[in-house]
Amino acid sequence: MTGLQYDGHSWIPDADLFVAANGRYGPPARWQGVQFGGTSACLLLGPDITKQVNRPSNPPTARGPGWDIPWRHLNAPPLHFTMDAGPRWVRGHLINGYWGGSGFNWCNLVALTTVANRNHATIETRLNRYLTEFYRFDRRHRGKVAYWYCIQYWVQASRTPWAILATSNNLYSYCPNLIRVTWRIVRVTKPVGQPGWSIRKFKTQFPKLLAAQTTTPNLVQATNAQLQRDFPGFRLPRIHATLRNTPRNRAENQRPAANPLFPTPAGRPAIPPAVSLLDGSAAVFQD
Repeated sequence: MTGLQYDGHSWIPDADLFVAANGRYGPPARWQGVQFGGTSACLLLGPDITKQVNRPSNPPTARGPGWDIPWRHLNAPPLHFTMDAGPRWVRGHLINGYWGGSGFNWCNLVALTTVANRNHATIETRLNRYLTEFYRFDRRHRGKVAYWYCIQYWVQASRTPWAILATSNNLYSYCPNLIRVTWRIVRVTKPVGQPGWSIRKFKTQFPKLLAAQTTTPNLVQATNAQLQRDFPGFRLPRIHATLRNTPRNRAENQRPAANPLFPTPAGRPAIPPAVSLLDGSAAVFQD
C-alpha cells in the first residue's frame, strides 16, 4: 500500500482501512458442556484487503485443553486433537488471517480437518478475486465513484457435532459437523471527510463512519444491474453449495434443520436474502 489518497472529494482505499475496522466474533462454543472453539464471525471485506503490503497471516497459535493437552473433566476423550491418528486436524480460522482474523483467539478458530480447511480456503481464494476486481474498478475511476464495492462475509459453525453419537468421551463430539460461509456483495458510500481532516483523522474516524452504513438495517446490497454495468463480462467459477460434495452432505445441506447454526455475532447485520448472482453461501463439511 502507498497510503490513503484523497483529493478533496474522493478517497482511494490505498491503505488497510477495512481490515482494522469491523471484524466481530460470536461467543465461544460449548460442546458436551465444555468450552472449545468459536461459533461465528462476521467481516466487511473491502477492496483494499488484497493490496496490503507485508500483511500478517495471523497463523493459529491458540493452545489449551482439547487441542494439545487433555481435557480434565469427567469422561473426557482419551485423545486430544493433535493426537488423533484419523484425519489430520488444524485450527481453522473463521475469518482468514490475511483478512485480519485472529490466530490466538479461540473465538475465531475451530477444529477442522485439513480437507475442510482447504475447501474453506477455496472459497476465500475466489472471493479474493471479487475484491481484486473491486479494487481495479476503484483505481480505474481514480477513486471518483461515490461508492466502494465490498463483501459482507459471515461464517457460522454448525451446532451439530461431527460425531455420529455425541458423547462426552468421543473426540469428534467437540467440533462442528460443518461451517457455513455466506457472502453478499454490498455497496458502501464513501464517507466524506470534514474540512481540515488529515488522513490520520479520517482513518481514526473510519470505523464509525463505516458502522453507520453496514449495520442492520443500513446495509445496501448491490443489484445485478449495478454489477453488470460496472463489471461487464466479469464472471467467477461457480462455488458449490456443498463442500465436501458427497450425496450424504448434499442431502444434509438441503435440510437446514439437520445442521442448525450458531447465531451470527451480536451487533452485526443479519444475513439478508441474496440479491445478485454473485451472492452466495456454501456449507464446508468435515472429512
